[in-house]
Amino acid sequence: MDLRDLNVQLDQLPSPPSVAVKLLELYSFQEIEFDELVKTISIDPALTARIINYCNSPLMARANKVRTLNQAIVALGMNAVRMIALSFSLVEIKSKTNHDFDYNMFWGHSMATAVAAKELCAKIGLDADMGFLAGLMLDIGSIPLSFRFPDTFDELQDSQFANIEELAQLENNLLGFNRFQVGASLLKAWLFPDEIIKTLDSLSGLESGKWTTHQRTMEHVLTLARAISALFFNSNVEFVWIDTTRNRVIELLDVDAAEFEQVFDEIKSGWSQFASLLDLKNVGARSLQEIEIEARRKMTTLALNQLQQLQRIEDENKELKSSIDVDTLTGIKNRRAYEETSMAEFSRANRMKRPFSVAVVDIDRFKQVNDTFGHLAGDLALKHVANTISSNIRKYDNVYRYGGEEFVVLLLECNRVQALTCAERIRIAVEESDFTTNGHRIPLTVSVGVATNNNPDFRTVEDLFKCADARMYLAKRNGRNRSVGEDLPLGPQSSLATTCATEYSEVN
Repeated sequence: MDLRDLNVQLDQLPSPPSVAVKLLELYSFQEIEFDELVKTISIDPALTARIINYCNSPLMARANKVRTLNQAIVALGMNAVRMIALSFSLVEIKSKTNHDFDYNMFWGHSMATAVAAKELCAKIGLDADMGFLAGLMLDIGSIPLSFRFPDTFDELQDSQFANIEELAQLENNLLGFNRFQVGASLLKAWLFPDEIIKTLDSLSGLESGKWTTHQRTMEHVLTLARAISALFFNSNVEFVWIDTTRNRVIELLDVDAAEFEQVFDEIKSGWSQFASLLDLKNVGARSLQEIEIEARRKMTTLALNQLQQLQRIEDENKELKSSIDVDTLTGIKNRRAYEETSMAEFSRANRMKRPFSVAVVDIDRFKQVNDTFGHLAGDLALKHVANTISSNIRKYDNVYRYGGEEFVVLLLECNRVQALTCAERIRIAVEESDFTTNGHRIPLTVSVGVATNNNPDFRTVEDLFKCADARMYLAKRNGRNRSVGEDLPLGPQSSLATTCATEYSEVN
């Protein structure tokens, strides 16, 4: 791509220090003069000191220390010094205007990628110095992108340690291009080696899942080097990422898990040394064991959080179900809850051959309460009766508001005699209760019909309910304020229920 596509001024883009520019010019020559290399590097005293320190560091494991740049070049070789000088110089690159960019983190990550790439290249026979430089410059395109698209770049921060294929695709979707394309164009403008430019161009179009470990290309190495670097920097490493990276490196190098840990430790050690030489702050490397422990801890925390979330959802569902099953006026369970529970309890009782009874309770002359004292008094009367019924049944029985002024009580393990006893207890309790509203004492009574599953004609709980309901109508017909549990003629041709229903509307 053309850098002008970014719509920024070239003088706003990052640029390499003058020493790096000169070293890049020298890079195009296969043979360079010793004195010319010394002269170029000596322009920057800090760079000279870093090269000498590098030569004396544990990275080189030299017995004899060097004290001058000349000695370092003799000890390391001109090509090696040229490469390391270029790399050290490039780490000084900063955008002229984007002050919010975290350069310390960027170069720490880039240096870790470079060290990993160098180590992997050396083990599979590729140019290790070229791998180091390519790894160092791999993400350079993110600097101008962060300047040109700050908001979008902020959105990408959570994905900055994703693998190359996913990151390239994500940036393509958001911007129409990605950091590797921008980086290739930038390096071309800086006269970098064609091999590195072509590698970044190739990575910009990388498709996920297309790699095979037998290729052993520079693109493949950089993909794995960046994944290893991400393990050092990503504070939210998932255990699956560790396993995936481990397995891909093992396949690439044809080593076992123990040897992979050795390679990882070598990269960690090398990166720590380079970070120290370049004064990179707060980029301390973690061991593979520390990374795995942290990933397991986060995985455990995530699992616990998910369990807690599931428990919250379950509790909320129970609360929702409870609210759906509750009559909002009286606070007792409603008809929906009755229909759901009654079928299950009726089936269980018949299966276990246990007694099961239903009592239908209806407030007498309730319409008069509403007409005389108002609907608010009627509502209070409904609550009063509901509470009275609830207080006079066992804790494992259930009362439901079936509709209007009618209630249903499910009496578990209750035969006919026991059910009638309970019905009478409810009737007497309502009659003797003191219901007063607005200074008026309002006498309340109920009529109760009871049916028990001791009749083979009761094939469903609906049959049982219809019988209890018909008996409640009979109680109304016979003077109200009474309980009825005598056997009544049943069957599809019976007119009792219809007759009682008609008379109920007349006598209620």
